[in-house]
Amino acid sequence: MRAIAIIIIVLGVIGVTWGGFSRAQDQGALNLGIVKFTAEDKERVTISPVLGFGALIVGGVLLGVSTRKGGRVATRDPQTDLKGNLE
Repeated sequence: MRAIAIIIIVLGVIGVTWGGFSRAQDQGALNLGIVKFTAEDKERVTISPVLGFGALIVGGVLLGVSTRKGGRVATRDPQTDLKGNLE
């Protein structure tokens, strides 16, 4: 679960710092002998800063929960186990 939390935190940081990304899509090409024409459509995809901060918070909570669960070590007392089994 730590890996997922770290990935969400990284995506949140990217969302907050860059605010989105651009993508290009080819619309077609026209080939007239030695001359070639191409058309490309660029689209900007924006990511709300609220989503970026939300991802940071969710990732932090997941990281905290996974660290807390992993930090507990169950210890067994052989004397207690023997007493419990004999009764």
